[in-house]
Amino acid sequence: MSLPGVAETITLDSGESSAISITPNKDDMKNVTLELVQNNKLQKIQRHIKVFDHKVLYIKEKIGKRARHILLELSLIDDKPVRVRDFNTATLIAASAIGVLALFTFYIHTKGILNVPDIFMYAGIGILCLASLACFVLTAKSYKNTWVFKSAHGQVPVLCLDSNIPNKTVFEQFTKALMNNAGLAKEVHIKPKPEVLPAIVGEHRRLFEKGFITEEQFDQSKKNILSGK
Repeated sequence: MSLPGVAETITLDSGESSAISITPNKDDMKNVTLELVQNNKLQKIQRHIKVFDHKVLYIKEKIGKRARHILLELSLIDDKPVRVRDFNTATLIAASAIGVLALFTFYIHTKGILNVPDIFMYAGIGILCLASLACFVLTAKSYKNTWVFKSAHGQVPVLCLDSNIPNKTVFEQFTKALMNNAGLAKEVHIKPKPEVLPAIVGEHRRLFEKGFITEEQFDQSKKNILSGK
């Protein structure tokens, strides 16, 4: 199954539609029932998500010059996303270090340890304070609050959404609807039979090969799938 204009699509259909009815078809993809567009210029990420007929999830994501696509039934993602907070630790460490240096410089100046004119000393301390503040601002700008949806079987990240893009209201409406749709899809989903587990592992391998997940995440997903998690 593919979409017009998409050169390559990863489809998680578990390889055996006779064992579990989760292969997307044309009838499942007539109407777009949910849609979200995220464009993060600072991170150079463009993300377009569509849900067809409350059942099929389509993700088109571009990070820098790399583009990737995925198409899967909503029953194949976990309806309970994980919240992840992240920021640039390097700029935070730099801000703290420069701030400590400014305080230390001020301390030794008050003790008369350095024989430097006040105007030069305070100018230097002021520059250090401004540098520390700039690093704190960069840290704040790098902060990311992300919701991660994982695959239902392998428990590896499939969809990562920025919680404030395009805005919090739209994001909350979309994620709530997506979670509800995924939950309903899982209720009617038949648990895969043992003979299709290798096919599901193979699909997660393709996620790894196309850059969706790391090798470590793939190894863990394989263990989860084969152990029946």
